[in-house]
Amino acid sequence: MAKCLRLALSATARYAQNHGSLSLAQKSVLRLPACQAGMNRQLTVAAVTPLVRQSSPVLTAAVKGCTCGTSRRQMHTEVDKELSKFLEKEINYEETQTGKSRLQVKGVDGFQVETKDADVTLTRKTGNETVVVKFSINGAVDAANPIQGGEQETEPEMVCQPPFSVEICKGDGRTLSLQCGFVSPDELEQGGPQDAEAIVDSFEIHEVALHTGEWKETVYSVQADIMDGNLYDLLMDMLDERGINDEFVNQLVDFSTMYEHGRYVDFLKGLKSFVEN
Repeated sequence: MAKCLRLALSATARYAQNHGSLSLAQKSVLRLPACQAGMNRQLTVAAVTPLVRQSSPVLTAAVKGCTCGTSRRQMHTEVDKELSKFLEKEINYEETQTGKSRLQVKGVDGFQVETKDADVTLTRKTGNETVVVKFSINGAVDAANPIQGGEQETEPEMVCQPPFSVEICKGDGRTLSLQCGFVSPDELEQGGPQDAEAIVDSFEIHEVALHTGEWKETVYSVQADIMDGNLYDLLMDMLDERGINDEFVNQLVDFSTMYEHGRYVDFLKGLKSFVEN
């Protein structure tokens, strides 16, 4: 077809030159490419249209299943409203829940408290020694043993018992680090009747290391379960002399529970603001 058009154009131009009529040649030159373009568009549409028709069912299904349309946004809005209502009730319940308030539990006696999101650092300086206790409240909340009330059990209280590390730092940079954790209620019950004179602590040492600077993975450490019993008892006495004892641990639990509860309420409020705006 393109060859025929070129021949027609050539013949028309020669006729115009021989008869001194340039306007006819100019009109033909302008008109013929337009015709050619029209024919090419018809061919292109004819070639592409069957493909479009074949894929139309797939495109239609994709449009129906699209999650970014108006109907999907409306559904999100309804869910957000329900979530906002629930959060409002949950926040009111948590704020009015009985128990220790932020004003009643200010910290741990003898230690300076520093918080950063979920991390808590307790610091105490005595002479050339600095005792630093570090822990995180993340993943440390659990239900206390339910209290029996007749035939029905009362709702268990949520307490925060985070594992913690104790660093005894000397002035020259040497540090004795002890990784500690809470003893489970079952272990406390099992340890009591065996020896009436035995001291049953509410926490225990898990790992000990001596290092300079930060405790790195390359630092040698000793697991408490393979440690000599006398050495373990002396390390516990060492902690006791520096104020890390059952009384300290009880205050740590109270403060951690209070602080975690406050962070939880702040999370609920932040989530409510997120779904509303």
